[in-house]
Amino acid sequence: MINRHPQGPDVVAGQLIFPIEQAADVLAGLPAVVAAAPRELGLLAAVAPAPALPSLPAQAHGRPVLVLVPVHSGEVATVRRDIDPLATLGRPVGDLVAAMP
Repeated sequence: MINRHPQGPDVVAGQLIFPIEQAADVLAGLPAVVAAAPRELGLLAAVAPAPALPSLPAQAHGRPVLVLVPVHSGEVATVRRDIDPLATLGRPVGDLVAAMP
């Protein structure tokens, strides 16, 4: 596969995890945030059981949550400016977004 869009050397990706009770509000605000986002920001949304990670509250483990999975391929210095509006759509119980090769 030919990569026609230069990347890296790092991208920023991960999960923003919201309690399922916030899903309707988060999803309702999502179109406006995505419309204002740069092309370098991709996003996936899913409902899944919360993973049993030490960084998440124990009471969330295994319970349904809304997971936003942003992937940002632009400049690492501007990532938080582009991804932080997603977190303000609710009160995430986990922010597992980080730079990676």
